[in-house]
Amino acid sequence: MGKLKLKKSTLLTVVILNLALLISVSEANAKMYKWVDNEGNTHYTQSPPPGDIQAEVLKPPSKIDTESAQAQIEQRLKEAEKLRESRLKENEFQEIEKKNEAIREENCKRARQRLNTYSRPRGLIQQEDGSRTRVDEETRQSELVKSQSMVEEYCK
Repeated sequence: MGKLKLKKSTLLTVVILNLALLISVSEANAKMYKWVDNEGNTHYTQSPPPGDIQAEVLKPPSKIDTESAQAQIEQRLKEAEKLRESRLKENEFQEIEKKNEAIREENCKRARQRLNTYSRPRGLIQQEDGSRTRVDEETRQSELVKSQSMVEEYCK
């Protein structure tokens, strides 16, 4: 008799679970109604509105194709990564351009100083060791031409 009770309780459990499943499935397919009462409040219910109030029957949302949704997400992630990489490269390029511009400005400043130095006749020229010497006119003219071309190159 103990075995019979066990089988009956197992059978009862299976029946109850099946009923619960059927109820949940029927509720999932139940109609949804949207209606507005006399006070202007919007209601969403699974039962029709009371009386002669007009209701809109809402359609359930369509099923989602998870594979295509996942593919779209992956594609968007790839596009976002490409965009991020291009922005990083652009930022690196801008940083390099800033450094190059600072170098050009420094070269322009030095070229103008050099031109100013060689523009004065009989001026003293500072050597690399810090001493100052006078240069002959031929060297001064040659360096003056070089200095002018440096100014043209660096001071655009």
